[in-house]
Amino acid sequence: MFSCSGGKILLNIEKDGHREEVYLADPGLKRFIFSCSEFRSQPLWQSSPARKTELVFCCTDGFPEVISEGKMIFNGVSSRSGRLSPGTILRWSGWRISCIDYQRFHLSFSSHTLRLTFPVWFRSILLLLLFVSCLFALSLFVSVRAQSSQAATAAAIVSDTVNTATEQHEPKQSAMLEQGHLLTVAAGETIPIVKIDVLFVHAHPDDESLDYGALLSRLDLEGKRTAVLLLTDGESGIFREGYKGERQNLPQIRLREVKAALEVLGCDFFIRFGLPNHPYNGLADVLTTGEVLDSWGGREALAERIAGVISILQPGIIVSPDGPSAAREHFEHETAGIAVAAALKYMEDKNLQLPGAHLLAVDPRQHELYPDALSVSRNNVLDRQREALRLHQTQADASVFGVDMVSAFRSEYYAIQSWNMEISPHEYPGL
Repeated sequence: MFSCSGGKILLNIEKDGHREEVYLADPGLKRFIFSCSEFRSQPLWQSSPARKTELVFCCTDGFPEVISEGKMIFNGVSSRSGRLSPGTILRWSGWRISCIDYQRFHLSFSSHTLRLTFPVWFRSILLLLLFVSCLFALSLFVSVRAQSSQAATAAAIVSDTVNTATEQHEPKQSAMLEQGHLLTVAAGETIPIVKIDVLFVHAHPDDESLDYGALLSRLDLEGKRTAVLLLTDGESGIFREGYKGERQNLPQIRLREVKAALEVLGCDFFIRFGLPNHPYNGLADVLTTGEVLDSWGGREALAERIAGVISILQPGIIVSPDGPSAAREHFEHETAGIAVAAALKYMEDKNLQLPGAHLLAVDPRQHELYPDALSVSRNNVLDRQREALRLHQTQADASVFGVDMVSAFRSEYYAIQSWNMEISPHEYPGL
């Protein structure tokens, strides 16, 4: 078994048609290095990286992690590190490494590399054509800008787009949570390997403050590390009546609002999936949870994606909406709850480590439908929750009605879907 205290790991090695199984053991080391500089019956072991042709397997929080000083392709993405989980495929220096489970890895080697070469004159022509194309594009761009009466506005929009793209693609695999700083991971970005105490999942920006605001704040006061995963960016939200702020690019506005609110609530980690947010202006807009799941990529694909987040963050507790809900809920809230339940079932079927507990958020106006629900007091955190709700200035449900609701109901409510922790719910700090 591959563990931080040593042990053994099974490697299935295949090269040039030759195949063998090798058990490796090293009680004294917490990592081993596989060297591609030579092929021997056993990979090379040593205590620290030496060359860029070496792949380092180590143990982080009890789970295998792979690190390379050179380039590798990790699940189709160029990277230098990543956590290994069942189904992970890694390509590195001619080797294809697939993770069967947390103890077994299959390695196969291909000595045939396809290389495309072109004569010098051909490459020169390509460079010349590229240069001419750039000149043409530049002249066209200058011409369009000269004809535009809103050049300054266009420049600001282009600048904002570039900054957003840079933020979304900046590598963060080695990033760690810093005290007092909200770490944000957008759709498509790699999630850093960090340990979280409680993971909250919901559908839209402002849901975190409405349904989880008191508990997030109480956990922060107890020193617990928390993360919030929002499935959509809330692009179909409606500007509240009387809102006088910016109205262009609602998703970006709501993103700024939720980041500010999470800072107030003391959250450490914010993850966005960027899935479609469907309009909900009346009963005619209501979709079935099946229709929403289809638009979000399908039940199985979304369950695997959420399970991946859980496997990386390893939360002790996960909190989600109920789905299907006994209470009347927004159809995307119920779908979020169904997706989380499907993710946990997927992890159970794959024998992956599950969170110790699963809590369901309960609307305080309908908590009678959940007679055994936990009551989490807003005492000492009510002002903080109100402030977070008011930061969602575009949304009346949060900044107006939400503030009134938390003032009228002095507790949040959570139904216990499962609890397999050594301490009782009432003994857990913050609950």
